[in-house]
Amino acid sequence: VKYRFAFWEDYTGYRTGALRAGESAAAGSSDAGTALAAPAEPEAVDIEDGPITIGSGTYAQGTGEAAPIPEGGLVITGTSDSNTIIVDPGAGKKAAFTIDGLTLSTESGASLIDVQSGGAEITLSGENALTGGGAGALIRVSDGQELTIRGEGSLTLNNGTESTAAHGAAIGGSVSEDGGTINIGSGNITIVQYGPGAGIGGGGPGSGFTTGDSGDISISSGNVEISVTAVDSNGGGCGIGPGMNYKATPQPDQDGRLEHITISGGTVEVSTTSKHTGYGVYRAGAAIGTGRIGADSDEDGKIHITGTAKVTASADVSAAIGGSSVPSTSGPSGDEYIPSGNVTILIDEDSTVKADTLASQQTAGYGVYGGAAIGKAFLDWLNYEIQIADNAQVV
Repeated sequence: VKYRFAFWEDYTGYRTGALRAGESAAAGSSDAGTALAAPAEPEAVDIEDGPITIGSGTYAQGTGEAAPIPEGGLVITGTSDSNTIIVDPGAGKKAAFTIDGLTLSTESGASLIDVQSGGAEITLSGENALTGGGAGALIRVSDGQELTIRGEGSLTLNNGTESTAAHGAAIGGSVSEDGGTINIGSGNITIVQYGPGAGIGGGGPGSGFTTGDSGDISISSGNVEISVTAVDSNGGGCGIGPGMNYKATPQPDQDGRLEHITISGGTVEVSTTSKHTGYGVYRAGAAIGTGRIGADSDEDGKIHITGTAKVTASADVSAAIGGSSVPSTSGPSGDEYIPSGNVTILIDEDSTVKADTLASQQTAGYGVYGGAAIGKAFLDWLNYEIQIADNAQVV
């Protein structure tokens, strides 16, 4: 059967066309150019062949010249213990790519995916894993940069070990860096973090005592599971929030603060765990929350759990949702700085929240007790406004 296109004006004024049985478009005519083309194929690139730099509409591998990203997109796959991905499209621009069966690891402490400018949009396909630990965030998204993760695949991030602390966040800031804008739209994400860097958010301390702010973090769908465990005297970071530093008492010019955390959908499970030693407790921060310093403006310091989100949060000496434990030397009776600031926690719409804290007998034996499920941590001096509204269920 042959076809031809008949054109007419639709109500928007655009010309549209449809083939009619029995007629065909002449080769080389304008009608022939409107035939539907097959979907463009993506470009598959193996990380084993060299590090990859993604710019604004271009990519380069190794020492090769930059090439245009095809219409079908860019898919990065393969395994490497030395090669990394740099995303550098420029300020105000975004670079999109898919990872499918990607496995990266490092022992150098470098970031494995580094958003150096603009934003990155990563689509998950298949099973993917990033493993490292040290100064660099596994996926570095610092203040001023943006990351969006979506897709039907999975991503597992293992940052640090039981004996080696990771000072960069799993996703967010590297050492002493604030987290950027981090959006999780879908996908299955598992984070196992050891040390003072956050699971998602700010970096832990470097040679000094400065830790990173949380950045703006939103989760709208997907399945996200995060655990953060203290390793040494630096302590453990927040699960979602700022990095922590328990080597020093809180200082407003050093401690990371909460900016914004919004969870509006999906299933989110977050836990933080302190470490008991023979002579004390290495504390961990809040599962979802702030560090030891509150927000210094009405615009920041907000946790909003809303929509259809299903959230489970657990901690021990810090709050499950709220504040992080503060050393006993930081209070009105001492000479140290008194932590101050405000935190707002809003749980509303049809969200479901389960929050709990449980300090062990070993922790209590050192005079360190459990924080609130929602609100203050142990020896927390911050101000909290907690609202539970609409059909929200909190247990």
